[in-house]
Amino acid sequence: MEEMNPRHQRFCEEWIQDMNGTRAYKTVYKNVSDDAARAGASRLMKNRQVQAYIQELMEADGSQRIAQGQEVLVFLTSVMRGEAQSDGAAPDIKTRVKCAELMGKRHKLFTDKVEAEMGNIQITIDDGLMDYAD
Repeated sequence: MEEMNPRHQRFCEEWIQDMNGTRAYKTVYKNVSDDAARAGASRLMKNRQVQAYIQELMEADGSQRIAQGQEVLVFLTSVMRGEAQSDGAAPDIKTRVKCAELMGKRHKLFTDKVEAEMGNIQITIDDGLMDYAD
C-alpha cells in the first residue's frame, strides 16, 4: 500500500473528533465553500486508505472515547441525585426522574413481565382418533 497523503491523514484525524466531514475538510483545506467541503469530504470518505486509517484511529481511540457501562451508570446516578452540574445549576426534576427511570430499567425495578425459572417440563400430545357414539 502506498503512503497516505498527509492532508488525507490530517482529514482523518480531524474527522475522528466529531465525525463531521465538512468541518474536517475545511480545517485541512482552507478557503473552500461548505458545498465544496461537503463534496470533498464525501469523496475522501470513499478512499480505501482514508477508510482504513479512520478504522485504525477508531479502534485505537475507541476505549477512551466510548463510555463503558459502569461510567454510564455513574453518570446517571450523579444526575439523578442532583450532583451533576450544568452551567452551575443542578439538573431539573424532569431530568432527574428520567435518569431514575433509566436506572430502574437497568435494575429491572419496573417489570411488567413475570420471569420464572422452571425445571424440565414434559408435554405429551396424544394424536389418536376419538370415536363418538350417536
